[in-house]
Amino acid sequence: MSSPPFFSIVMASYLGDYGGNYGRSATNRTEKFKRAVRSVIDQDQHTTSWELVIVADGCQETMLHACLWPDPRIRFIEIPKQRLWSANVRNTGIRHSTGDYIVYLDTDDVLAPSHLADLRTFLFRRDQPQWAVFDDLVWNPNKNVWEQRVANSSRARGAGTSQIAHSRESGILWPDVEFRHPHMGYDHDEQFLKHLRKFHGGDWIGSGGYYVMHIPRLYDL
Repeated sequence: MSSPPFFSIVMASYLGDYGGNYGRSATNRTEKFKRAVRSVIDQDQHTTSWELVIVADGCQETMLHACLWPDPRIRFIEIPKQRLWSANVRNTGIRHSTGDYIVYLDTDDVLAPSHLADLRTFLFRRDQPQWAVFDDLVWNPNKNVWEQRVANSSRARGAGTSQIAHSRESGILWPDVEFRHPHMGYDHDEQFLKHLRKFHGGDWIGSGGYYVMHIPRLYDL
């Protein structure tokens, strides 16, 4: 029997437009979903073990793509459509994970080939905390350049889903917060970060290779 992977990558997937979200959804969502999965497979250029747990949030289109990747490390799980920002989608992914650490990837984002290998090195340097934050990369459309976005676990909105890793054995799950209107943006990330502070950790561990490819009303790559 093979040993469990070091990372479980949880991907919540709904490839339709988010109703009432005022055009905030990324364009070409299906192609970007494929791009995101390919960026995980590209982690094989390095030595870190991984699994990808894709949770189809009432999305048949997501499930139709399962045949594209006959890789036992890539698993598809279908659940009924949840309300916007429901904790149940990512928590389902966590509960089906087997890795030492949980990280996240949105369907419209991309990982650099060394992202997971670098995170593993960072986590070991910090004696594998229960949870940690790391910098990601965002596009500056005014300068046409990628810029490092510094994570800070002590600030209210100091880290988002793309900047968090947490131990599976710590039992950390997303809190089921009350519904937030879409105009509140990434409020669910703020609620998760607040919940994480109940656990030991929160170390800043370094700069990752997570590329945020879409920020509503700012850019969509």
